Amino acid sequence: MFGEQQPEETANPAAAGGQALLSLYLLLLAFFILLHSMSSFETERAQQVVEGVNQSFPSFLRTGTVGGDGIAAGGLAVGADSSAKLGALFQQYFALEPVDQAARADVYRVDLPVATLFPGDGADISPRGMAFFAPFAEILRNPPAGTRLEVELLQGGSIDLPAARAGIQTPAMARMSALAQALIAAGLPPDQLSVGFMPGSAQRIGFFVTVLPADAPGVTFAATGP
Repeated sequence: MFGEQQPEETANPAAAGGQALLSLYLLLLAFFILLHSMSSFETERAQQVVEGVNQSFPSFLRTGTVGGDGIAAGGLAVGADSSAKLGALFQQYFALEPVDQAARADVYRVDLPVATLFPGDGADISPRGMAFFAPFAEILRNPPAGTRLEVELLQGGSIDLPAARAGIQTPAMARMSALAQALIAAGLPPDQLSVGFMPGSAQRIGFFVTVLPADAPGVTFAATGP
């Protein structure tokens, strides 16, 4: 009489891979929940989420709210002198107040109300904005040694894709074009500037100054033929 054969335990690579994929999925899910919290929850709860991220990941950009307009700002770790100059310049022209800044960050960000730069309904930049661009471009042209500074100007809201595909310039597009032309006219090299759109209120324009290694490759987007 033969004894009952016991089943042998074998490793299942597919199961291990599935567990890793599930862990990645849960991590991504947590990340999107964080984004949703920042964009959809009430202000107090969103601030708590941001503070938690700042404490857990101090190398990330720290944001703060100043003034009655909810202007956010963060500082640069590399080239503190540039960061100080940017802060003083924005405060001089737009009456910002100092905010807590991260010990380390690679982006300097300021969000301004659209009306600060465009007091009317069109694309005419305010005299204050025009006066601001020359010293702003001067700072960007003189980065810390071994680095270069690039700026992104981002309009809140989403782009009107049908209009863009049809070659129609919307008021938001006209404003971003006016800002780009004004900065270039003030002396900023075009390869240090990009414009676009960002999630959030259409009544906000974000300035994002990024410090990069001087030899970091630039990215160029070009239309391809049919």
